[in-house]
Amino acid sequence: MFRRWGYTNQVALQHGHTGNDCRGEEHDVTLVWSVASGKCQLLMDGQEVQFIVSRGSIVDHSWTTKGNHVIQVLAHASPPMSSGQIQ
Repeated sequence: MFRRWGYTNQVALQHGHTGNDCRGEEHDVTLVWSVASGKCQLLMDGQEVQFIVSRGSIVDHSWTTKGNHVIQVLAHASPPMSSGQIQ
């Protein structure tokens, strides 16, 4: 699983800039999970955040980044029975 997102440049936004001119920090989170072995590696911007060895069917981990932003990764080995779609 791979997800990329970014935060706006607040100073540029306050000066009336729009679009790419307001582009601030960009980040990515990557989850590498072997359901067979139970090994799970969680990376943010290429740096390891967590390494887990668990035979469970759910990976749930959260951490705080600079700016006091909380990132949470919740992954299921298979779609939850209560879910009609995968996000």
